[in-house]
Amino acid sequence: MRSFYIFVLLISLFGFEMGYGNSVCHLDATFFGWCRKIKSGFTFIASANKCRRISGQCDARDNFFDDKASCESTCKTKYYLEIIEREK
Repeated sequence: MRSFYIFVLLISLFGFEMGYGNSVCHLDATFFGWCRKIKSGFTFIASANKCRRISGQCDARDNFFDDKASCESTCKTKYYLEIIEREK
């Protein structure tokens, strides 16, 4: 019974963190414009709780950050629950 309460607490903390996170972190990075310039930066992958490098043309908006530090400080959650599926 105690493990059930711990599980509920962890799920509650995870839900609280996801619910109050920055909504831009759950969008796709959007590139726009007509030019030959390549823009590199970082986008947040919510399912992995990680920032990853991304490149595209011209300018970017939504889930796009110029550096990894700003991506992580804006989007990375303190509590992260990773669900691992077992092989049957």
